[in-house]
Amino acid sequence: MKAMFGDDIAKIQTSPLGQTPKGKEIVKVLKKLNDTGRITYGGTLEGGRADWDGSYIRINSDFGGKIIQTTGELVHEAVHVLARQKLPPHRKQTPAEIRKEEIEAERAQAEIYLWLITTQFKGAAEDPEMERRLRNFGLVKPSPASHKPRTHNHKPKIIRVQPVR
Repeated sequence: MKAMFGDDIAKIQTSPLGQTPKGKEIVKVLKKLNDTGRITYGGTLEGGRADWDGSYIRINSDFGGKIIQTTGELVHEAVHVLARQKLPPHRKQTPAEIRKEEIEAERAQAEIYLWLITTQFKGAAEDPEMERRLRNFGLVKPSPASHKPRTHNHKPKIIRVQPVR
C-alpha cells in the first residue's frame, strides 16, 4: 500500500495546492506517515470517510483504489495532523479552533478535488460530498463553454446620419 499512497502523495505534490507553503507541509507529513506505514485503508472511528487517531491516517476501505477520494482524504487528514502537531503537549483545542481546523481541512480537500476532476480525471464520476463542499466554498468547475476559443464578434457600427436640409 505504501506505493499506492506514494502515488497519491506525488499527485498532491504536483498540484497547485502542493506548490503552496501549506501544500508542501501536507506533502512532507504525508510522506513521513507513509514511509513509516501509518497510512492505511480500513474502518474509521465513526464510519466516516477517513480519520486521524494521533498515530494513523485511516481511509475508509470503500475508497480503496479510488484515487480522487483517497487523495482528497489524505489532504484533509494531513491538515488535522499538522494542526495537532502545532499544539503544545497536553493542550486541547477549543471548539472554535476545532471548527476552524475542520473548515481549513475541508477547503484544502475541496481544492485538490477540483484540481483532480478538472485536470487529471476529466469525466470522472462526481463525489456528492465533495460537490457540496465546492459549492460551500464557492469553488466552481469551469463550464464547458469557458473552454471554447473566443471569437471576435464584429458587429456593424451604427452611424447616425443627420438628415440633409
